[in-house]
Amino acid sequence: MKLVSLTLVKDEEYWIWYVLTSLHPYVDRMLVFDNCSSDRTVDIIRSMDHIHDKLELVEGFKGESEDRMREETLDAARAAGGTHVLIADGDEVWPADDLLFCRHLLERVTARPPQPWPW
Repeated sequence: MKLVSLTLVKDEEYWIWYVLTSLHPYVDRMLVFDNCSSDRTVDIIRSMDHIHDKLELVEGFKGESEDRMREETLDAARAAGGTHVLIADGDEVWPADDLLFCRHLLERVTARPPQPWPW
């Protein structure tokens, strides 16, 4: 199982540090697609040394439509070996408990043989 986060951003300088920092412990790979931000979003992402081990930043990412861009991000997750994706907006900070629950749930249902539920 490989959980890949997909984040499509544009001008998210106020939130992006928090978003990516919250995701980092719970995903195997982080793909961030910058849709031509005009603020400091890209600079902030580049400066995040504490997550660089899992991070891939795609700059200048734009497409014909938002639907087509989402399809391209899913294609990138597949190319990165992702078996599951977590889509997070550039201003969406997920609580650690929710992310941990998602991670444990995926680990249990994808294990062979399936692991018993703790409840």
